[in-house]
Amino acid sequence: MKGSSLVGYALTLGIAAALPAGCGGAQSGVPAQLAARPAGAATKSSTLLYVLQGAHAASVEFVTFPQGKPVGTLPTYGYPTALCSDASGNVWVPFDTGGKVLVAEFAHGGTVPIAKLLAPLTGAHGCAVDPSSGNLAVLSSAGINGSGKILVWNHAVGKPASYHTWFEPFSAAYDDKGNLFVDGLDESTYVLTELPAGARKLHYVAIRHGAVTLGGVQWDGTYVAVEGFRRSDPIYRLKVAGFKAEVVQTVQLRAVPYEASFWTNGSTIVATQRDTKHVGVWTYPTGGAPTERLNGFHDATGVVISVGT
Repeated sequence: MKGSSLVGYALTLGIAAALPAGCGGAQSGVPAQLAARPAGAATKSSTLLYVLQGAHAASVEFVTFPQGKPVGTLPTYGYPTALCSDASGNVWVPFDTGGKVLVAEFAHGGTVPIAKLLAPLTGAHGCAVDPSSGNLAVLSSAGINGSGKILVWNHAVGKPASYHTWFEPFSAAYDDKGNLFVDGLDESTYVLTELPAGARKLHYVAIRHGAVTLGGVQWDGTYVAVEGFRRSDPIYRLKVAGFKAEVVQTVQLRAVPYEASFWTNGSTIVATQRDTKHVGVWTYPTGGAPTERLNGFHDATGVVISVGT
């Protein structure tokens, strides 16, 4: 995307927006039934869906899944830009505070941070947690020069290792072996890369027999899943080996917009729907028409599932 940055591109997709006037404290526009209801003990063993809501009333709300019953809202420490969860069901949220990024960890169903990490970044576009080690990765774009950074905290503590990217990173996911997959844009060209477990170098992944476009990245338990940003784009399931990827299946989700965000959970996939006020539920990897639709969101731009223990 020559002459522009992925930050501006993400604005078009509805994934990031300008910082609100104030940082911290309650944000306006949160449905009253969500803001007033604290998380209860009953949520500890349940499955929860966290929804990032952007635009002018940035918030992270969570509901029971798949019922969609309101549970609570996370506090804000700036502008929330991404969501990811770990194997324990804890949820991580990067907050853009205008010059730095505060990454807060919340226990499953909790509304008080159990950990905070501070990074000298200008923004964050995505995060991922390694299910095998607990390592935390956060992505950042350097702006119009088309580069960026990947910060990785070993076991999600201490000081992060920094990896420079020659492209603007967009989304990331770990597989079950600790390999980190990061996609983004090199000017107008889609890029998929891999940071192997324990490695110090990022590798370009060549995609064979598929016109994959920029979108979210998830590990679905078997393959790397990438969703294109255009309205008609499917989810591409990629088999990656030796820094080469092959499209083994495409999954078409009906009633999904170009700005969709998705998360896989076994045989279920959730994604923001056409008008971004709904979150749809589909059978995965069958796709097709949604089996459920969760309502009550004002601008759903990100989703993550948290499984209780």
